[in-house]
Amino acid sequence: MIRTLVKIYATIRGWMNPIKFPEDKNPIWKKVREYEMLEFSKWVNSFEYKSDPLMGLLDHTQTFEHFADPDSKDSRDCDDFARMWFLWGVYNGYQATEYIVGDDGIPPKFHVVTVLRQYSGLYFLCDYQHFGPFQTLEECKECLCRRWSHYKMDSLIFQGYLSD
Repeated sequence: MIRTLVKIYATIRGWMNPIKFPEDKNPIWKKVREYEMLEFSKWVNSFEYKSDPLMGLLDHTQTFEHFADPDSKDSRDCDDFARMWFLWGVYNGYQATEYIVGDDGIPPKFHVVTVLRQYSGLYFLCDYQHFGPFQTLEECKECLCRRWSHYKMDSLIFQGYLSD
C-alpha cells in the first residue's frame, strides 16, 4: 500500500516541481556549473540545511536562485540538495534521476536523492554529497542503506520521479 502511494506521490511531485534551470546569465550558476564533481559537492554542502515550512509538511523543491541565497530562511532540505545535483549533472552530461527514498515502516521515513549515470555506465549517488562511482543502481541503494541505518534493502522504496 505504501509503495503504491509513493508511486502516486512521485508522479504528482514531478508535476508540482518542474525542472527549472537557472538562467545562463546567473553569475553563480555560470561559475558552479563548471565545477568538477568534488568541487561542486563542497559548494553545495557549504549551505545550511533548512527544513521546509511546518517541519517539511509543505514540501516543495525550490529554484537554484532560492537555494543559493544565503539569506533564505527555510526550504533547503534534501529535495533541494537533490535538485542542485540534478541540475549540475544534466549540465555536465550525466543522465540524472531524482528518487524518493522510503521504507515501509509505520510511519514511513522519506528522503530524496539524485542518481547520476555516466554514459559509460557508472553511477553516482548524490545524497547531499556524492558517493561512487558504482557499477549498478543496486550498489547506490546499498550505499544509501549504509548511510541511513533506518533503510534496509528488503524494505527500501526507491521511486524515480524526474529524469532528464
